[in-house]
Amino acid sequence: MNKTKRLIISLSLMCLAAIAMPGSAAAASPNYVKVKFSLMPGDSKVISLPAGQIPIRVAVSVTSKNGGTQLPSELMTALVNKDPSSGQLTWIGTNSDGSQAAGTTLDSHLVASINSGNVDLTAETPTAARPHGSLTVYQSPSRTSIKGYYIVTLIY
Repeated sequence: MNKTKRLIISLSLMCLAAIAMPGSAAAASPNYVKVKFSLMPGDSKVISLPAGQIPIRVAVSVTSKNGGTQLPSELMTALVNKDPSSGQLTWIGTNSDGSQAAGTTLDSHLVASINSGNVDLTAETPTAARPHGSLTVYQSPSRTSIKGYYIVTLIY
């Protein structure tokens, strides 16, 4: 067998071993939480964060099921993390118009919005009941009179 063929076989076996090893990057799969709920204007839903000191990707979608679509989109996203030293939450949020902001619970609680405040995603610092902090989805009564149907996903 020539050297090139042996090298290819050796590399293939190493790749297979890496995939099969517990704890390896190839074997790791993300944790996933999906929450479905509806809100009337003025209502909110608190979602406890499942982990601390690990970045959590958050996606929020809303529809009113009235046949229309909110412009510019019905989505907002965020990347949220709990700082282990201060206990504060830190984030980068993307609004439904694509604009972004970053912050911490030391300076602001607003993470992202859909349709300029029709729906807000806010962060709350950890408490005894929610040791990793929480996110709140709030549907403004001054911006809509229609019930909103939500799907929130957390990937970490």
